[in-house]
Amino acid sequence: MVPLLAVALALPAAAVAQPLTVVPDEPACSSCRIEVEDVVRLDAAGLIPVAPIDVVVDGRGRYWLVFVNDLAMVYEADGRFIKSLPKGGGPQEFEYPASITAVGDSLLVYDRQRGWAVVAPDLTVARRLAGSRIFSRPIPFAWPDSVLLSVPASSSGTERRSVFNVTSFAGEEVRPLRVFVGADPPAPIHPMQGTYISRSLEPGRAGVWIRDQNRYRIDNTAYGGEVRHVYLREAPWFEEPNQRLAPMSEPPQPRIRAVREDARGLLWVYISVAAPTWREGYPVLEGTGPQHVSEADYSYEKLYQTTVEVIDPAAGRVLARRTIPNYIVSPVGDGRAAIYDTTDAGEPFVRIVRLRLAR
Repeated sequence: MVPLLAVALALPAAAVAQPLTVVPDEPACSSCRIEVEDVVRLDAAGLIPVAPIDVVVDGRGRYWLVFVNDLAMVYEADGRFIKSLPKGGGPQEFEYPASITAVGDSLLVYDRQRGWAVVAPDLTVARRLAGSRIFSRPIPFAWPDSVLLSVPASSSGTERRSVFNVTSFAGEEVRPLRVFVGADPPAPIHPMQGTYISRSLEPGRAGVWIRDQNRYRIDNTAYGGEVRHVYLREAPWFEEPNQRLAPMSEPPQPRIRAVREDARGLLWVYISVAAPTWREGYPVLEGTGPQHVSEADYSYEKLYQTTVEVIDPAAGRVLARRTIPNYIVSPVGDGRAAIYDTTDAGEPFVRIVRLRLAR
C-alpha cells in the first residue's frame, strides 16, 4: 500500500483560475430572520467533562459527544444518557476516539491510537481497518467504497496546500483510490503554529464545500476535485488571520466552525466570535514561565458566542445574520445545532436547538 501522504506530494497544485463571487456584508433580505428553538438537553448528571469538539447524530437519532482527550458519550434522541465508549486496548475498546461519522446505520470512528473502526447500530465494534493513520473528518458519499478525506501536506519552504484523497473503506484496510490537490492559493505557514489557514471539508448536495477556518472563504468543489466556485466574504468584523500567537490579553479571532447546505441550497455558516465574557474564558496562569495548558483549562462557553449567517450562493448574498450568545459546537443535521454551556454551579451540559430561516 502506498502511503497517502507520499502519493499526495507527488501531484502538482492546480493553477486554473476559478469562478469567484465576493459576497458583500449587508444582508439582502430585510424581512429574513433566524429563529432558534430548544429541542433537547444532554447532561447525564454532571458526567460531561469538558466542551466537546463535535456532536454527531447517528442513523437512529442518537447523539454522540466527541472530546479531545475523553471517551465519546452516547445519548438517546430524548436526551437520556446511554453509555460512554469503553476505554482500553481490547477488541471492543477505544483509546482516543477523535472523530465519529454516521455511515448508514453504522458509525465510522477514528481513534488517534488505534486507527479506524466501524461501530454497528448495537454500539459494538463490527470491524477495524488497517492502513492509514492520517486523521481527517471523512465525507462518505458512497459508503464504503468512496470516502473523501483531507490530508495535511506541506511543501518545502513556507507554504502549504490542501490535499484530498478519495478512499475506500470496503476491505480490511483503508485504501486510497485517487488524490487531488486543492486549487486554493498556498497558505503561509507560521513557524510556531503550522499553517494558520486551516481548511476543512463539509458535505454538499452535489459535491463538497471546503471552508477556511480562519479566513472567510468557502469553495464549492466537485467530488473529482475541480473547484466549481469560490466565495469570499466582505466582512469587516471578520479579522484576517495573522502570523503570531494571539496573547490571552486579546479577544480570540473569529473562526468558522462549520458550513452546512440545506435542502434549498442555502449555506448556513457557523462562526465562533469573541463573547463579551472572553476574558473569563482563558486559563488562569500562575507565574511568567512556560506552562502546560490543556483543553479543560478553557471555558469555551465564556470565550465564544456564535454568529450564524445564511448565504444564498446563487445570488451571492447574505440573507440573514444572527449572533447567538452561546458557543455552538457544531450543526447536527435537520436544522439542529449543539450548544455547549454550564449551569450556575459550573456543571457542563449540551443543549440541542433548531434554527430556521423565517421570511
